[in-house]
This record gives sequence, C-alpha cells and structure tokens, in this order.
Amino acid sequence: MPKFVDNLYIVDNVLGIEVGRLISEEITLDEFTNEFSEDKELPKKLIDARKTLGVGVEETDFVLISKNYKELARKHHPDMPGGNHKQFQEINAAHKLIKKELT
Repeated sequence: MPKFVDNLYIVDNVLGIEVGRLISEEITLDEFTNEFSEDKELPKKLIDARKTLGVGVEETDFVLISKNYKELARKHHPDMPGGNHKQFQEINAAHKLIKKELT
C-alpha cells in the first residue's frame, strides 16, 4: 500500500480523536483550531535551523545536513571537553526540525 494512504489513515484517526475531544468539550474551539493551524514562523525557523547546522539556507541534501549535525553534536556534546549543553540542545532541535521537513 502506498505510504500516503497510511498517512491519510493516521490523519483521519487523529482528526477523529480531536473532534471527539471538541464535541465532549475537553478542549475549546480555539484549542482545536490552534492544534491544526500552520506555524507562521516555520519558514524562519527552518532558515535558522540550517544556519545552526552550518548549511545553506536552501539546502535539501539531508545526508549533508546530517553529516554537519553529527560533527556539531560531537563537538558540543555536554560530556565532551568544552561541550555546551545549550548549543547541543539547539543543534538537536535544528536537526529534528529539518528532518521533519525533509523526511
């Protein structure tokens, strides 16, 4: 079965759950709407994520992005000499965001 069919099945299930929560008044209409609204800051976040990982702002080669991620994660890992916990978290968050976009 094509992957998009699996994805549609999952989306249908998630919507069913969230509509049920709305109908049972577990969540408000605003909460429901916010859950599915687009993040207007996403394009800027993706640019910043690519800058954090040291790749071009339009880079789509996930292998290259992951290579940079691994090098930076190794360098800034808190357990390494000179490591930086905050930078390590930013590097991980950047990679996760781009991975979500590209895979």
